Amino acid sequence: MATTGQCPWCGGTDFVEAKHMPYQNIAPESSTLALVGRGDLRYTVCRDCGTIVRTYVSDVAKVRRWR
Repeated sequence: MATTGQCPWCGGTDFVEAKHMPYQNIAPESSTLALVGRGDLRYTVCRDCGTIVRTYVSDVAKVRRWR
């Protein structure tokens, strides 16, 4: 996914996509054991200063099933 625009911190325009490594993901708040329905976190990072300009779940369909 390409990000357009500027970094709100440094004004940079060069971005890279990154992801959390294993066991660092997100689950519904109501979950007691989050083995099913986990969503992997993804980031858009400014390559000029390292600021994370966007955080999102890679599979929004899993989020839609959360209750």
